[in-house]
Amino acid sequence: MYSISVVIPTAHHDTLLDTCLAALIAQDLDPTLFEIVIVDLGNSPKTRSVVARWQEATAAYRIVPAQNGARPWSGGLDTALITQVMASTELAYHPLIRYIPVTDPLRGQAHARNLGWRAAQGEFIAFTNDDCIPRSDWLRRGLHALLQGYDGVTGQVEMLLSDNPTDYEINASRMMSSEFVTANCFYRKHVLETAGGFDECYQTTWWEDTDLFFTLLQQSARLTYEPNAVVLHPIENAPWGVSLAQQRRNYLNAILYRKHPGLFREKVGNGMPAWYWAAVVLIVFFLAGLIFQQSWIAAFGGTGWLILTLWFAGDRLNNTSRQPGHILEIAVTSGLIPLLACYWRLRGSLAYRVWFS
Repeated sequence: MYSISVVIPTAHHDTLLDTCLAALIAQDLDPTLFEIVIVDLGNSPKTRSVVARWQEATAAYRIVPAQNGARPWSGGLDTALITQVMASTELAYHPLIRYIPVTDPLRGQAHARNLGWRAAQGEFIAFTNDDCIPRSDWLRRGLHALLQGYDGVTGQVEMLLSDNPTDYEINASRMMSSEFVTANCFYRKHVLETAGGFDECYQTTWWEDTDLFFTLLQQSARLTYEPNAVVLHPIENAPWGVSLAQQRRNYLNAILYRKHPGLFREKVGNGMPAWYWAAVVLIVFFLAGLIFQQSWIAAFGGTGWLILTLWFAGDRLNNTSRQPGHILEIAVTSGLIPLLACYWRLRGSLAYRVWFS
């Protein structure tokens, strides 16, 4: 029986997973006390080979905590360096690495995490992502906090911004102030069993960790924050116009609100600015003016929408990159974001029969 199991869902992020596994193998916690459970949503031969290589390596060597100690946090780890460290240590025990393929990738990461923690052998469960790099004392810090009698622990997520961050990077970095995100949290396994794990209605990565957090709050679970349990979460490059695709998350807001209306309002708020609806109304005026050949109505709607768009674009550009491509992206997406956000909010409200404004 392992004391703590680390559960990591992954999907075609082989290089990132490789670095994450290197960081986990280098933990300063006794390797006989933890296991690593990889749940492969992509069911990919390449991912399987990455895991198999680490399984083979750890079958021969382990990191000896007393010899190596906690290495300083450098913001990243080199797989070759970790392999060299492993090769320099004595033959002994090693953390078990297990691989679970997912046959239906459309089930999402909530499903993958449920598969992982239910198959885990540990009394405690640690969650992180395949694109995270845990500090070498991460597991030890999280386990120590749980052993103080807590049911759940949230750690600190560090995200390093560039000197000229994009709007996407600024938004992504807000994870650093979030509570109980699956990039860095720990639970007692029996607490997850009582709560039912992650709600698999969230088929994309959005709110499933907050939903579980809210459920535990309502069950009066003992929860705490451990700032010294740190993972680095690099901000990945995003495709052009990613903010438009992200508006689909407003659909899932309805699930969270329906299940936890009080906590939603307390910790999330409205979830969408009220002026988005004003932008939609102005667009309706503009289109109606064109259809019915009422130029003053079209002018009113179009001018109002343009003013809101310019204000929104300026707000998003504040303290962000001034690269021409980024400015163009902000200008285009600022006019469309309110429309898409309201559309997905309405779809979610109708689908789950709940209205919140």
